[in-house]
Amino acid sequence: LDQCTFGTPSMLSRQLRQVPNLLRTGGFARAHAAQPPCNGHRTCFKSTRARGFTSVEGCHQWVPEPRNQNPHHRQSSKLFIGRRCSTRARKSRDWEARYPVYSPSTIATDLKEFRTQYSQKLEAGEHLDDDQVELVGRVSRTRTSGRKLTFLDISGSGQSVQVVASLQRFSDKALFDNEMRHLRKGDVVTVTGFPGKTKTGELSLFATNLSLLSPCLHDVPDTLLNADTQLRQRHLHMRVNPWLVKNLELRAAVIKSIRDTLCERDFVEVETPVLWPLAGGASARPFTTRSNALSQDLTLRIATELFLKTLVVGGMDRVFELGKQFRNEGVDATHNPEFTTCEAYMAYQDFEGLIDLSETLIHNAVQKAADGNSSIACGSHSIDFTPPFRRVRLIPALEDAIGRSLPAQLDHESALDELVDLCRDAGVSLEKPWTVPGLLDRLVGRYLEPTFVQPTILHNHPLSMSPLAKEDEACPGTAARFEIFVNGSELCNAYQELNDPDEQRRRFQLQQKDRQAGDSEAPPPDDAYCAALEYGLPPTVGLGIGVDRLVMLLSGTPHIRDVIAFPMYKMQTTAEGNVEETPPSEI
Repeated sequence: LDQCTFGTPSMLSRQLRQVPNLLRTGGFARAHAAQPPCNGHRTCFKSTRARGFTSVEGCHQWVPEPRNQNPHHRQSSKLFIGRRCSTRARKSRDWEARYPVYSPSTIATDLKEFRTQYSQKLEAGEHLDDDQVELVGRVSRTRTSGRKLTFLDISGSGQSVQVVASLQRFSDKALFDNEMRHLRKGDVVTVTGFPGKTKTGELSLFATNLSLLSPCLHDVPDTLLNADTQLRQRHLHMRVNPWLVKNLELRAAVIKSIRDTLCERDFVEVETPVLWPLAGGASARPFTTRSNALSQDLTLRIATELFLKTLVVGGMDRVFELGKQFRNEGVDATHNPEFTTCEAYMAYQDFEGLIDLSETLIHNAVQKAADGNSSIACGSHSIDFTPPFRRVRLIPALEDAIGRSLPAQLDHESALDELVDLCRDAGVSLEKPWTVPGLLDRLVGRYLEPTFVQPTILHNHPLSMSPLAKEDEACPGTAARFEIFVNGSELCNAYQELNDPDEQRRRFQLQQKDRQAGDSEAPPPDDAYCAALEYGLPPTVGLGIGVDRLVMLLSGTPHIRDVIAFPMYKMQTTAEGNVEETPPSEI
């Protein structure tokens, strides 16, 4: 570009000011010499649309396109990307062979093993010309030093290795020119060569051959901070932000730790139905669907509790399940409609044995994630998970925090009005329907949960909050139940299981009254479960651990979407009837 091309210095200056904006949006421009000159200018642009900018025929300026005035913006961007892909296809020789079948050779090794084997074995500037190695990975960075020397970084499985590709060492000179010219960030390649270290001490593979296994047809950005794109394109999010991959690997390690701890104690892992005519075991609104074959409505499970306790009745004394639950609720930083829990049930065990099992499960998971340590850093706090955990009784602690006494009889009809007045005086939000368990839960969430930074066991909940738990004989009116809180978040819920079928039916009827009063989360009575209890449920204890929240805590992640491979988001239909993926505004 020079002054003569644009006629005047001001025209040139104005054109150059558009370049940073064009590059920032990922746009590309092609200038074509036109003869004769168009409108007195020596250069004119052909009409091309590139990500929000259009060059008008016969004009030298790029004109921004407002999104609301270009309904076909997304389609034009896709067409432009397609042109880029096809251009690369035409330039690359033998494009139809760019997706070969890969078979590892006898000298193939992974990046981690390569680093482990040679990082300490070599000195700076030393090469092992006789050791032939084959590495496979994705190009994460390219750097050229003239036409005859290229440096690549290939990555995979959390490791990265530098590749030094020199024309002098390549067995096929024409192959070097072709591959190095068209190699891009994101391409998957296999490289053969010998290990060595550069003069600066960087462990490298000095390439003698390179083959493209799968090309990346799109530009991979250096940073990706937009939450919408992170949700819609998880593959790109993982490539640009490796911490998401580490979170998912940590999740796998936590699940393995929980499974190993339970299996060591002779628990049997089972699978229970996801689709069932009745959703029970928790207070939540289920998803519903319909079976055409059975001609009946079905729900997705909201908990595995009733299934697992039925198995205990059948003779399986120690059972557990790690699996998905589905609740038709809101989406926020700590809630996803699809989430993972571990529920375990053990016959012939008491309350203290249940606390010991819960503490051990969480402590072992922390040690697995923290390389054997029992404490982790969480913001400005250091949280120690060494058992035993601190214990707090719910009602006395709540009364101390509020400065007022709770109703003496929470199952009395007047208790609801007293709790409503108490919540209003305390400034706690009141959303209908009002129920005693719901108001108590809001008070606990307001006054107690934020104070539980170190692992804390909150126990002896009122019976009205625990319809499936036994009454604590040592503290009448309260349940033999506890919850474990860490850093203000609930990780575990556990209790001694109610095994009296008549009492269980009575509690179900109380929940039915809440349901009739407008509480859509109250589950309907499960007569089949009560019938199973009539065959005799042994003295049993059970627990449930929220895997997603535990991983959030251990990874220091504030949002649940960053510990789930594919979190939920909303898809909207455009005016043309196409499905456009758009995350909900709540996220």
